[in-house]
Amino acid sequence: MDISIIIPCYNLEHYIERCLNSILSQNYESNLFEIIVIIDSCTDNTEKIARGILAGRSQDKFITVGHNRAGLSRNSGLEVATGKYVWFIDGDDYLIDVNAFSELIGKMQNVSSTVAYLKNFVSERPISENWAAWRFFYERSFIGDTRFSDKVIDEDIEFFGFISRKKDFRIIKVEKPLYHHTFPREGSLVTEKNKSLFRLDLN
Repeated sequence: MDISIIIPCYNLEHYIERCLNSILSQNYESNLFEIIVIIDSCTDNTEKIARGILAGRSQDKFITVGHNRAGLSRNSGLEVATGKYVWFIDGDDYLIDVNAFSELIGKMQNVSSTVAYLKNFVSERPISENWAAWRFFYERSFIGDTRFSDKVIDEDIEFFGFISRKKDFRIIKVEKPLYHHTFPREGSLVTEKNKSLFRLDLN
């Protein structure tokens, strides 16, 4: 398996179809990536919609949890991920380039990096999500046993902080916009935060 896509979901019935279809539309061998959907405390039809879209794809996985924490949901996905690479995608976001997978893997392999950083993305309004989990495409073996904390906010800052301090940390910036970020919804698992904790220059 080349890629594990981990998607934490909390009441995303109006968004999850767009997200999943953007992943399934990738110009990439469909049996070489798995989609891991984490149903976290959902009270709507998110799971039903997602299962319908992914029907027939035996490699995909559904996990039901009651964390109400995006970080802990991502951890649940990491525990079952089998891909060489891991990408945490928010369920209300979507990919805007059908060659996103190939672009990221190609960039990483060209320079033997362990992490790719999405420098540019599209959003409805200007935001500073420098440390958001979805901006990083990881080599899974490099993540190792590093996991997100149970913090309500800033868990992605902390996670990347641990990652960036590892001995073999090598990051490549990807200039081409591949990802559309939806401004955080009221009550979403992921909210706007101050991302100024670490000093790594990603701009």
